[in-house]
This record gives sequence, C-alpha cells and structure tokens, in this order.
Amino acid sequence: MIDIDPNIEKEISLIQEQKLNSKIKEDIKRVVKVVEKPEDKLADFFSIINDEKKQVKEKVAKSEKKIADLEELFSSLKKEKQKTKPKKKKQLLLEPEEEKSGGGLIKIILIVVVVLLLMVATAVGTLFATGFFDEKPESEDPETALQDIETEIEETEGQLEAAPGPITAEIEQKFLISYYTFEDAFQVNLKGSKKVMQAKLGISSYFDSDTMFNAEEGSEGWIPRHLVGIRASILKVLRNVSEEKIKSTGGEFEVLDEIRMVINEHLEKHEKTTSSPIEEVYFTELIVQ
Repeated sequence: MIDIDPNIEKEISLIQEQKLNSKIKEDIKRVVKVVEKPEDKLADFFSIINDEKKQVKEKVAKSEKKIADLEELFSSLKKEKQKTKPKKKKQLLLEPEEEKSGGGLIKIILIVVVVLLLMVATAVGTLFATGFFDEKPESEDPETALQDIETEIEETEGQLEAAPGPITAEIEQKFLISYYTFEDAFQVNLKGSKKVMQAKLGISSYFDSDTMFNAEEGSEGWIPRHLVGIRASILKVLRNVSEEKIKSTGGEFEVLDEIRMVINEHLEKHEKTTSSPIEEVYFTELIVQ
C-alpha cells in the first residue's frame, strides 16, 4: 500500500466538495430556470384574461345600451298604439253587429215569403181538388137533373126484373145445409148416478159437404179426419152431465150447445178456420137406463 499525505487528502476532499457544490449550484439554477418559466407564462395568461375581461365588459356595456334604446323605442310605440287602438275596436265591434242585424232581417223576410208561398200553394191545390176551377155547364136546371135520376132508377129496376133466375138458384145452392150422423153411439155414466146414458148424435153445417163430411180415403173431410179427437171431446162433455140436468127443461139444449162448441174449437185449432163450421148438434137417439 502507498501512504498518502494527510494534507493532500484534505485538498483532494476539498476539490471533490467544490465539484459537488458546483454541480449542486448548476442543478439549482436549472431548477430555478424551470420554475421561473411557468411563472412568466402564468403572468402572460393572466394578462390575456384581464384584457378579455375588459373587452367583454365593453361589449356588455354596449349591448346594455342597445337594449335600453330598444326598450325606449318599444315603450314609445306602445303608447302610440294605445292612443289609436280604441277607435279601431269600436269600428270592429260595430261592423259585426250591423252585419248580424242585416242578416237576421233577411232570414225573417225569407221565412215569411216561404210560408206565404206554401199557404197559397195549399189553397190552390185544395181548390183544384174540389173542382173549383172545373168548367161548369151553362144551364143547370134542378128539375131536369131530378128527372134524369128517376130515369136511371127505373132502368136499373127493369134490368133487375129481367135478370135470369139461375143466378139466384146458384147463390142459394152455395148456402145449402148438410148433415152428418156419428155411426157409433156414445155411452157414459151420468154424473153422481148409477144410471147409464146412451146417445146418438147428428150435426149440421153450411160449409161445403165434401169439405166437412167426405168419408173417402185419401180425401177425408174435416169430421172423418178428426173423428177420434172429436169423439173424445164429446165424451168429456157427456161425462159431466147429471140426471137432473138431462131431465130438466132446456137441459138437453145446453148439453147439445156444449158439444157444438167443443167440436168447433177442435176444428178451429186443427184446420185453422176462423169461423164456426158446425151450425147445430142433434140427439138422434137418447136413452137413460
């Protein structure tokens, strides 16, 4: 190892310290420069902002002045309008009223004219219908008219007297009465009695005989066609007849009338006829034992 003088070591250390200090100073200067530059920039930025603020304030002041001028102008125009407006309103209000009143009068006049025309048309039509405008004969003698009527009556009577007889015969033939007799007798117990009543019945009608009583198969009349139902209805009536009733004055006629009614009801129901086809019912045989 080489021994170094302590003084030399001190000098070397001093030199090294100086170098370090110089480096540190340079670094500090650099930092200061770096720091100083942003400050300058900030100063410039704030100055620009201040200038812009001033410009904005100036613009605001100018716009406020313009607004104030416009408000003054608007208020002056408004005052002028208020002065001239009432007259126009009155004119506008008066014009529709005049128009309305004029239109109402026209409508009323038209309605009256239409009504009058309808009345005139109705009157003229009535006169035409009654023959008011027809041409009337120049001379109208009441005695002559009476003689003409009497002549017409005499001619009509002569025609009736000269009419042929077969017409009346045909009319009478249509209204000839026809009869029908039930073949089997009706046998029932009298009501409230042990006695038996046996009866044979006949009926009459002004309806056509074939329509009512024809017995040919395939073209039966109403009575043969509904014989079962009619017999049942008749038996129902006879079962409610008492001995006292059948022997009393007028009792037989009451029973026969009830039978006539039930036969007609049956035919009206099933043949849809609107009139009573059976004229009368008769006892052809009546035995009470």
